Amino acid sequence: MKTSVSVALLIAACVLTGCSTTSSDEPSAAEREAIRQSQNVFPQNYKADIIAFMRNYLNDPTGVRSAGVSLPQVKNLPTGARYASCLRYDARNSSGRYVGVKTAMAVFISGRLDRFADTPLNRQPVQGAEPRETAQAAEVREACKDAAYAPFPELEKMTR
Repeated sequence: MKTSVSVALLIAACVLTGCSTTSSDEPSAAEREAIRQSQNVFPQNYKADIIAFMRNYLNDPTGVRSAGVSLPQVKNLPTGARYASCLRYDARNSSGRYVGVKTAMAVFISGRLDRFADTPLNRQPVQGAEPRETAQAAEVREACKDAAYAPFPELEKMTR
């Protein structure tokens, strides 16, 4: 009986030890960085990707004004170095009114649009409260502070 208890304890210890070890299938830090770098491919169709996204993102994609876009450059973002393109535009809200020029950033992985971040428009702060910038707005502001914008007429000519 003692041997069966010992065998059961030995099996339980092996099972528990097996659960706590790390998998050898996980890539090392160097392998993860190599994968990340291999995904940093210049987005050849960045304008088309941005237009396709904006057509769905905007409440009213028609009549966009003051559109500008920067050439994608590698930016050091909180998620790592990625190709990013900065964007400026003035679009209509759901009631059809222009709301002011917004700055946004399109982030690319493997040459395709992966993430879009924009800045909220300046709203009147609550009385007595300090206006605060969101982390996303700070990321966009920092990444796009020196962006060289070129006209983006394709965005201004969008249809529904």
